[in-house]
Amino acid sequence: MKFTGVKTEKVSELKRQLVVPDIKAGESEALMKLETRLAQYTGADHCVLTKSGTYGLLAALKASGVREGDGVMCTSFSFLATSEIITLAGASPVYVDTNPNTYNVDPYCLEYVLKKCARRKLNMPKALVAANLFGMPCDFDALGEVCLRYNVALIEDMSCSFGASYKGKKSGNFGRFSVASFFPAKPLGDGGDGGGVFCRTREDVKILTSLLEVKKDHPFHFTGVNLIGEKLTIYTENLSRRQLVAARYRDNLRDFVKLQQAGADYISAYTQFAIELNDENQRDFVIDALRDKQIPCSVVCRSNRARPAENEWENVVLTNAGKAENRLITIPIHPYLSVRVVDYISECIMEASEVSKLDAHVKAEK
Repeated sequence: MKFTGVKTEKVSELKRQLVVPDIKAGESEALMKLETRLAQYTGADHCVLTKSGTYGLLAALKASGVREGDGVMCTSFSFLATSEIITLAGASPVYVDTNPNTYNVDPYCLEYVLKKCARRKLNMPKALVAANLFGMPCDFDALGEVCLRYNVALIEDMSCSFGASYKGKKSGNFGRFSVASFFPAKPLGDGGDGGGVFCRTREDVKILTSLLEVKKDHPFHFTGVNLIGEKLTIYTENLSRRQLVAARYRDNLRDFVKLQQAGADYISAYTQFAIELNDENQRDFVIDALRDKQIPCSVVCRSNRARPAENEWENVVLTNAGKAENRLITIPIHPYLSVRVVDYISECIMEASEVSKLDAHVKAEK
């Protein structure tokens, strides 16, 4: 069995899009300096800049040996962009359910998919893209062990977790490749777009740069070099501020809503702060209450189980992801959010959650 992929024309278009521009000497020097700084910050061996996080992930997939018709596993609870990139690479997404406490891909669910594949004697997926949702790292020890046993390439999607750490190692050091996005909404976003692939060996650097062929007829791909360099200078301070805001939220809300859980080995970048309500009705009630008070909040992820199944792998039951998409919302977080504002937002959430529980109780009695 081969996984359903996309047409050859789209794969050819992908190859064309991976082309990066002819870079002038000064620009080349600036790029190399930034690559060195980014690698030093994360502790990774090497960094290769790309024109976007999208094309960074595409390059990582191709460098990992993913070809047209292959399957690539990814979390079932994330932005659709990951699935779309896998499809652009000519492969098919193979959805893996999430852990109900961390919302990241669950190692047990990962092994379930792989065992099912082996039991049916079908083609094994070639890679796993493990996204660090909301800035919280995955359980990379467990994921890496499963991937090693089944000969699956592990790729870390660190778009939301730049600066986060797992067991003392910063995001950017897990799997064969780690892919960052510098889109404006990301932790280290620039004024336009950009991405980076972190890797462990010089050989992988050569593979990546060979995929990112240089041509003269393409616009300059990395416009935010200076901005990212400046933001990197104060990034540690801003990350600490963001984590203090998250700690205040946690202290305020721990008895009222469910929060993303992880042990002492995990330090999140808190790109977003998520809270989980009891059910969809309570979630909608809290959203309306917050918006009535001009407090931004949103439902940012949708389970991919709702998509039409293109192959049998997409028919895997995604129970945890389905529950999460009906209960989670994100609330404001940034480095300069004051204690007063955090407390006010927390009070509004606590009040709304309690009122919604009372309302549900009254309706149940009727």
